[in-house]
Amino acid sequence: TEALADVAWSPTESQFVAVGGAATGRVLTSPDGITWTLRYSPAYFFNALGRSEAKDLWITVGESGHIYTSPDGTTWTSRTSGTTQALSEVTYSPSLDLWVTVGLGGTILTSPDGTTWTARTSGVTTSLWDVSWSSTDGYFVVCGDNNVVLTSTNGTTWVAQTASPGSTNWYAIGTDKDRKSTRLNSSHVSESRMPS
Repeated sequence: TEALADVAWSPTESQFVAVGGAATGRVLTSPDGITWTLRYSPAYFFNALGRSEAKDLWITVGESGHIYTSPDGTTWTSRTSGTTQALSEVTYSPSLDLWVTVGLGGTILTSPDGTTWTARTSGVTTSLWDVSWSSTDGYFVVCGDNNVVLTSTNGTTWVAQTASPGSTNWYAIGTDKDRKSTRLNSSHVSESRMPS
């Protein structure tokens, strides 16, 4: 049995795609969430999955800097990330037409097409666990270990934000229409208002 790390639905393709793995990687698809078909099984695992309906593109990221793209969830192509750091999350900004992935060692990479990736300076060396795009305010938000919260309006320049006091490792982040940022760790939830 292999663990699954992420799943997403495509209304355009009318299918779910799930990724994960442990000893080996897993990419599976399903039309109904009940019956699943194994599509790809590399020697390394995936941590996260991103989807752009406008581009009809799937992107999965994971162990040792591996990035794969697919037009249909079935056929996957390896892309050069330029890093060996594990990548933990990936997201897409329709407004900027830009992909962002984050990972260990303060890694942030951006791409306009999922094929060519560029390393960006995060200003931190701690692990980054999640990245989210706020369509309301037009910025990315990243969270990670040691109370790290970063924002960027273009994916290139990243600004450290003041988070709640104490040394806390944040594993997930999301934003809402009221510019409130919600961060989650293993024990509690924190909410703060992000800059406008």
